[in-house]
Amino acid sequence: MLFKCCALLGSLFLLFSFLLHLFPMIGQLSNRQFLRHMYFQQAYNRPANSVYQNGLWNYCSGTLQGIESCSSPHQSYNWGNTPVIGQMVPQQYQPNGGHFRHLFTGLFALTMAGTVISFLLWLMSLPIMFCCGRRSHRAPGIFMSTMTFTNFLVTIAAIILALILAISTNKGLTDGWQGRAGNSIWSLLGAMGALLIGFMCFNGTCCGRRTRVADPELGPRKPGMFSKPTAHAPPPPPGPGMSRPFQMPN
Repeated sequence: MLFKCCALLGSLFLLFSFLLHLFPMIGQLSNRQFLRHMYFQQAYNRPANSVYQNGLWNYCSGTLQGIESCSSPHQSYNWGNTPVIGQMVPQQYQPNGGHFRHLFTGLFALTMAGTVISFLLWLMSLPIMFCCGRRSHRAPGIFMSTMTFTNFLVTIAAIILALILAISTNKGLTDGWQGRAGNSIWSLLGAMGALLIGFMCFNGTCCGRRTRVADPELGPRKPGMFSKPTAHAPPPPPGPGMSRPFQMPN
């Protein structure tokens, strides 16, 4: 019972992790209002009534009232290519900068890896809930907990890169521009929490206690060679109110 409950909860939180990874991955790729709010960094200028949002694939622009258009998607989009605010991105992160420009590629790769691993782990958790008996639940539980913790570390690395890029870009904004971290970072934080809870749930699947049940067809268990024989106590003497057994006279 403990195994099934822990496996069910672990599978549920893996599904949450997959969805929370998926939203930043497909953010700003569609005209849906929800996906347009999935960005990693936003720059806004209140006097100019202008907004730019940077994501994994592209940038979107608009006013403070709403986003109007998005650029065509490109893999590992570099925020230095964004109009107006792209030139304010620190030089080391620019497309022609140093090695730090590869942080955009790392952020894209880690977010993609977290999404794919969460989806695959969720698929593998479904048959584990129903196909593993009491005697075979430890190995799948150890495997799922190990892989879930690995994906947890991958998500932490993606969050760290996203925070570095967002904070560095926000510090470089000038001329009335201000910036803030986007909703995609919060979504990854939620995915990290879901993976942590899923890891603890799959750890619970390894803690089941194995009990042996005697087979009724084999009868009672016989004592072993070194087992201590059971001593049978003699019957108690009759009390004062009890009758003694009748004895025949000689």
